[in-house]
Amino acid sequence: GGEGGSEGGGGGSDGETIRLYTAAWPVVGAGPFLGDWGGDVPLYDDGKINPTLLLETTLRLHEGGASLERSYVAGGACIDHPHVDPRFEGDGRVRYIFMSWCNAEGESGSPPGGHCRFDP
Repeated sequence: GGEGGSEGGGGGSDGETIRLYTAAWPVVGAGPFLGDWGGDVPLYDDGKINPTLLLETTLRLHEGGASLERSYVAGGACIDHPHVDPRFEGDGRVRYIFMSWCNAEGESGSPPGGHCRFDP
Protein backbone atom coordinates (compact mmCIF):
# COMPACT_ATOMS: atom_id res chain seq x y z
CA GLY A 1 0.00 0.00 0.00
CA GLY A 2 0.93 3.60 -0.18
CA GLU A 3 -0.33 7.06 0.19
CA GLY A 4 -1.54 9.56 -2.34
CA GLY A 5 -2.69 13.07 -2.86
CA SER A 6 -5.42 14.62 -4.95
CA GLU A 7 -5.73 17.82 -6.85
CA GLY A 8 -8.85 19.70 -7.79
CA GLY A 9 -12.26 20.10 -6.19
CA GLY A 10 -14.08 17.55 -4.09
CA GLY A 11 -16.91 15.23 -4.99
CA GLY A 12 -15.64 14.07 -8.40
CA SER A 13 -16.38 17.31 -10.24
CA ASP A 14 -15.74 17.56 -13.98
CA GLY A 15 -12.13 18.38 -14.76
CA GLU A 16 -10.76 17.00 -11.49
CA THR A 17 -7.42 15.19 -11.49
CA ILE A 18 -6.61 12.66 -8.80
CA ARG A 19 -3.10 11.25 -8.37
CA LEU A 20 -2.34 8.21 -6.28
CA TYR A 21 1.13 6.91 -5.43
CA THR A 22 1.43 3.26 -4.42
CA ALA A 23 4.00 0.51 -4.12
CA ALA A 24 3.37 -1.97 -6.94
CA TRP A 25 4.81 -5.06 -8.58
CA PRO A 26 5.23 -4.96 -12.36
CA VAL A 27 3.96 -8.56 -12.66
CA VAL A 28 1.79 -10.58 -10.31
CA GLY A 29 1.68 -14.31 -10.88
CA ALA A 30 -1.08 -16.72 -10.01
CA GLY A 31 -1.00 -18.09 -6.50
CA PRO A 32 -1.55 -17.07 -2.91
CA PHE A 33 -1.18 -13.50 -1.70
CA LEU A 34 2.53 -12.69 -1.45
CA GLY A 35 3.23 -16.07 -3.05
CA ASP A 36 6.71 -14.95 -4.16
CA TRP A 37 7.62 -14.66 -0.49
CA GLY A 38 6.76 -18.29 0.34
CA GLY A 39 9.15 -20.49 2.27
CA ASP A 40 11.28 -19.94 5.33
CA VAL A 41 13.38 -17.16 3.80
CA PRO A 42 12.61 -15.06 0.67
CA LEU A 43 15.00 -15.83 -2.20
CA TYR A 44 16.28 -12.56 -3.65
CA ASP A 45 18.53 -14.19 -6.27
CA ASP A 46 17.81 -14.56 -9.98
CA GLY A 47 14.63 -12.45 -10.04
CA LYS A 48 12.64 -14.76 -7.78
CA ILE A 49 11.13 -11.78 -5.97
CA ASN A 50 9.39 -9.12 -8.06
CA PRO A 51 10.79 -5.63 -7.54
CA THR A 52 8.49 -3.18 -5.79
CA LEU A 53 8.29 0.10 -7.71
CA LEU A 54 6.59 3.45 -7.03
CA LEU A 55 3.53 3.63 -9.28
CA GLU A 56 1.80 6.91 -10.11
CA THR A 57 -1.85 6.46 -11.08
CA THR A 58 -3.57 9.52 -12.54
CA LEU A 59 -7.36 9.62 -12.83
CA ARG A 60 -8.85 12.46 -14.87
CA LEU A 61 -12.57 12.97 -14.50
CA HIS A 62 -14.45 14.54 -17.37
CA GLU A 63 -18.02 14.78 -18.55
CA GLY A 64 -19.33 11.31 -19.22
CA GLY A 65 -16.39 9.35 -17.83
CA ALA A 66 -12.80 9.25 -16.76
CA SER A 67 -9.36 8.41 -18.10
CA LEU A 68 -6.68 6.44 -16.28
CA GLU A 69 -2.90 6.62 -16.72
CA ARG A 70 -0.24 4.62 -14.89
CA SER A 71 3.52 5.02 -14.87
CA TYR A 72 6.44 4.01 -12.69
CA VAL A 73 8.23 6.97 -11.14
CA ALA A 74 11.24 7.58 -8.83
CA GLY A 75 13.57 6.56 -11.64
CA GLY A 76 12.25 3.00 -11.61
CA ALA A 77 14.14 2.25 -8.40
CA CYS A 78 13.20 -0.79 -6.34
CA ILE A 79 11.50 0.64 -3.22
CA ASP A 80 9.03 -0.29 -0.53
CA HIS A 81 6.69 1.22 2.05
CA PRO A 82 6.03 4.70 0.56
CA HIS A 83 4.66 7.24 3.03
CA VAL A 84 3.92 10.95 3.15
CA ASP A 85 3.88 13.35 6.07
CA PRO A 86 0.63 12.32 7.81
CA ARG A 87 -0.45 15.97 7.98
CA PHE A 88 -0.74 15.88 4.18
CA GLU A 89 -2.31 12.44 3.77
CA GLY A 90 -4.77 12.70 0.85
CA ASP A 91 -3.92 16.39 0.33
CA GLY A 92 -2.79 17.70 -3.07
CA ARG A 93 -0.26 19.94 -1.31
CA VAL A 94 1.86 16.93 -0.34
CA ARG A 95 5.48 17.65 -1.26
CA TYR A 96 7.52 14.50 -0.68
CA ILE A 97 7.02 10.75 -0.64
CA PHE A 98 9.46 8.88 1.58
CA MET A 99 10.22 5.18 1.16
CA SER A 100 12.79 2.49 1.84
CA TRP A 101 15.29 2.12 -1.01
CA CYS A 102 16.51 -1.27 -2.25
CA ASN A 103 18.35 -0.60 -5.52
CA ALA A 104 18.44 2.03 -8.25
CA GLU A 105 18.09 -0.45 -11.12
CA GLY A 106 14.58 -1.64 -10.19
CA GLU A 107 15.81 -5.21 -10.21
CA SER A 108 14.44 -8.17 -8.31
CA GLY A 109 13.50 -7.24 -4.78
CA SER A 110 16.46 -6.88 -2.49
CA PRO A 111 16.69 -5.99 1.18
CA PRO A 112 16.42 -2.25 1.88
CA GLY A 113 19.75 -0.47 1.96
CA GLY A 114 18.54 3.00 2.89
CA HIS A 115 15.74 5.52 2.41
CA CYS A 116 14.84 7.85 -0.43
CA ARG A 117 12.58 10.82 -1.08
CA PHE A 118 10.56 11.45 -4.23
CA ASP A 119 9.28 14.90 -5.11
CA PRO A 120 6.25 14.47 -7.37
